[in-house]
Amino acid sequence: IIVDVADTGFTSTGNWMPSNAVDAYNGNSLFNTAQGATATFTPNLMEEGKYEVYVHHSTVQGNGKVLSRDPNASYTVNHANGSSQTFINQNFRPNDWLFLGAFDFKKGIEGSVILERTTEDISTPTVADAARLVRIQAIQEPKLIVDNMDPGFSTLGGWYESTRPDTYQQSAKTAFNAEDKATWIPSLTEPGTYDVYAW
Repeated sequence: IIVDVADTGFTSTGNWMPSNAVDAYNGNSLFNTAQGATATFTPNLMEEGKYEVYVHHSTVQGNGKVLSRDPNASYTVNHANGSSQTFINQNFRPNDWLFLGAFDFKKGIEGSVILERTTEDISTPTVADAARLVRIQAIQEPKLIVDNMDPGFSTLGGWYESTRPDTYQQSAKTAFNAEDKATWIPSLTEPGTYDVYAW
């Protein structure tokens, strides 16, 4: 489910103005330069469960110029177990869905994603665009995970610890050269056909 700034599930405090960015989800986004302004995305969930939460922001004008955005936008996810805050650099990965985490939600409109402007610098506006929740379906089959901190993981080349906030188990590696290589080797207990996923 997606909540856009034009939907009934969107509310705000402060003076949010229409942005002229052309890469907004569904063509609409808003910006604000006043500290303390909030934008709230409230989905109406048809069933309870665990959901992945993503947010979208816009930065590109029609002439191709990239607008300067909030480098430290505060997103708070209100879920069934409380609230979780994440800070996102809105200059990073425009026109893409950025992952905030996976959380348990109750049915209905009790959950929300709140964007708050905490930045004082008026030259870097905070942009409100859209929030997306994707329900995680329960997997009955046993699963095997090889993380970058496990013995089954190895690298070749220059790999560095990532500063991204949405990493699995709070750790990830980043590389910049074409020949850098990362390998995950699972220790399987039986032969068969397996679904393979990467994070």
